[in-house]
Amino acid sequence: HKGMVYVGTSIPGLIRAIDAATGRQKYEIASSPVFSSAAIAGNTGYVGAFNGKLYVVNLATGRIGVPDGGRPRGRTAPDQKRPVR
Repeated sequence: HKGMVYVGTSIPGLIRAIDAATGRQKYEIASSPVFSSAAIAGNTGYVGAFNGKLYVVNLATGRIGVPDGGRPRGRTAPDQKRPVR
């Protein structure tokens, strides 16, 4: 997606953004183990993890819980203390 590859790892539980051209990692986010692919809509990634939580990631910044840099709204992710849609 836009020259980036997004992967989840099982051990340790991470969500990683990797530049497809250079192979360099842009960021990583600690999560529960991930055994599925990310779903992407616009500039937002959605990753389901083994702990039953849905991680909502702003793909440009790597921030959890504020999709597309928009105004936070909705419920709060229990371990992140930030609103998610």
